Amino acid sequence: MDPMDFARRGDLNFFKTAATNVFENCRDEWGNSVLHIATESNHLECCKEIYKKCPSLLYQDSHRHQLNLMHSAAWIGVPETVKFFISADTTKKLLTKVDRYGETPLHKAVANHQFEAVKLLIEADPSFQYDANNTGVTPLLLAIREAKLLNNMSDSGKIRTYLLKIQPSQSKVRTPDNGWTALHHAANDGDLSAIEDIFKFCPECSELIDNEGKNFLHVAVLHPYVQVVVHILGIIDLAISVLNGQDRNGNTPLHSAALSGNQGMTLCLLYDRRVDKMTVNTKGQRVLDAINFDYDRKKAGVRNRVDQKDLKEQSDFDLVVCALIATVSFTAGITVPGGYNSEGPNKGLAVLSKKMSFEAFCISNTFALLFSLVAMFSHFSTRRLFNKNDIKFQVTLATFCTLAAIFAMMLAFITGSYTVTSISNRLAITVCIISSIFFIYSFYTMWRMAMQYKQAAR
Repeated sequence: MDPMDFARRGDLNFFKTAATNVFENCRDEWGNSVLHIATESNHLECCKEIYKKCPSLLYQDSHRHQLNLMHSAAWIGVPETVKFFISADTTKKLLTKVDRYGETPLHKAVANHQFEAVKLLIEADPSFQYDANNTGVTPLLLAIREAKLLNNMSDSGKIRTYLLKIQPSQSKVRTPDNGWTALHHAANDGDLSAIEDIFKFCPECSELIDNEGKNFLHVAVLHPYVQVVVHILGIIDLAISVLNGQDRNGNTPLHSAALSGNQGMTLCLLYDRRVDKMTVNTKGQRVLDAINFDYDRKKAGVRNRVDQKDLKEQSDFDLVVCALIATVSFTAGITVPGGYNSEGPNKGLAVLSKKMSFEAFCISNTFALLFSLVAMFSHFSTRRLFNKNDIKFQVTLATFCTLAAIFAMMLAFITGSYTVTSISNRLAITVCIISSIFFIYSFYTMWRMAMQYKQAAR
């Protein structure tokens, strides 16, 4: 009978009595030795007897898949068999050697959900850093995928947690095609359980980025797992550098969510006070530019903010108003009410210059011109300043000066009209009363604006 058949049957007597040369060079069609067959058939006593008679078989791989004995033992997962080969492998070559797929025995144990075998392999050499296989999958990443697939059953969840606890550095190993870490992959799959475990044992992984500069949150927001992200934002203390991290295109996670059209994910981040809504990407896009649906601006913390386009349009409009006031005020100052004396000792002087109302007109008109010019210059300055506080000061100054110029111009109109119509008290008073309606309307509007700003600031 073929020694391979005795190995499959677990015939211990055969191997005790057979000469070494009978099975030493015996191979099946896959290049497996009798020790491979006995291991795969789970006959530990036969394995011990074969190894005792022919120790050289310990390091012989199968020819087809380059599997060593530890690969087979780890896949079967019988603790006693794994322990035997660990003790026999004094050089630890079996622990670390890879097959044709780049997989170590630990890969095999994880893939077949053999928790006890995983523990034994890790404990045999805790310092060994397990790399990814030929497809970029580490034992940890494999454990995460298996746990997700089996919903943490069949020891898969225990294996993932154990690997993270004992060898958290595995979570930093990147897949070669995109530079993703285990956390990126967990985020891509919406695997909240794995994400929580990674944060528990290796929290620094949250700041690791892939080949495109994306952190795990950039990846998570591109998928429909809104509740996962909501849970993460609620229970995990994420660094601001993660929440507002920019990839190579300058996009934050909020940018990515908004540009992908994922409304639920966008709102999830938009309503988080820690998230910066004014970050600009490399294309000059703010997040608010990419949002094309309605949302609660107060809840998002952007109630009083204006985007760059609106700010430019508002500034241009204010400049027109200031220029108009300055033009009218300057013209009124040259062509005064009542005109000038054309003859006599006061030739060239204003006819009504001795009236108190005329003096009031001149003063208010001068203030209107002054305030409008200051506002114009402030708007001019904002286009050439870089410091945020300086720009804010100039815009605020321009706003108040424009308001003051409007009131001063209206006051100049009232006093000027009174000056030239004072010969008829009824007409003069009527003009003043009608003109005063402007002040009633403007003060009411300003009061409403003040109340809105006060409410928004709460």
